[in-house]
Amino acid sequence: MTESKLPAESLTQADLARLDELFELINPGEAMVMEELDGFITALVCSGDPGSPADYLHDVLGIDGGKPIRFPNPAAGKELNVLLTRHWNSVKDSLAHGEVLAPLLTENEAGINPGNLWALGFLRGVDLRPEPWEDIEEETLNEWLEPIETLAEEMDFESGSKRLKLTTEEREQLLDEMFDTVFDAYQHFVAGDDEASDDPAPPPSRH
Repeated sequence: MTESKLPAESLTQADLARLDELFELINPGEAMVMEELDGFITALVCSGDPGSPADYLHDVLGIDGGKPIRFPNPAAGKELNVLLTRHWNSVKDSLAHGEVLAPLLTENEAGINPGNLWALGFLRGVDLRPEPWEDIEEETLNEWLEPIETLAEEMDFESGSKRLKLTTEEREQLLDEMFDTVFDAYQHFVAGDDEASDDPAPPPSRH
């Protein structure tokens, strides 16, 4: 009898704070923030990427692919890889076990989780590994990505201004549809069960 594998342990708030600290030590102001990182990893995992965070470390840290990554010390590099791998595996296991997805959304000053950075990270993951998505029927792909693109385009992060004005209800709908896309994509790319995408996806838990 084969023992079932325990789900990977999710990162704690302290782990996430440490990961953010390591990012700043390695490439201050250029590395992904935690919300963007979560969306990025989720896009890769739900599309069946067979790799690991190490394959995308330059992208995550905002360092040109031709340049070496300079860690403060060898221990910091190892710690970074351990934390990223744990997060990758926890997202992977949540989807594999059909559990509720717990995206890392950052609350703004108004107490709202906009989801803009998560959406940006997800689209970066799609753009970096577009091959699986290119095989999706155009109408379905547009349906999947439209809510994510809308949230990603809402803010102009350079100026800090809003390009779109969304009501609370519109935002909630877009967030629900964005996380539905994650489950639908996972069912298609990984589980090989397109019929499952016709069933309502479990409502995402949002921090």
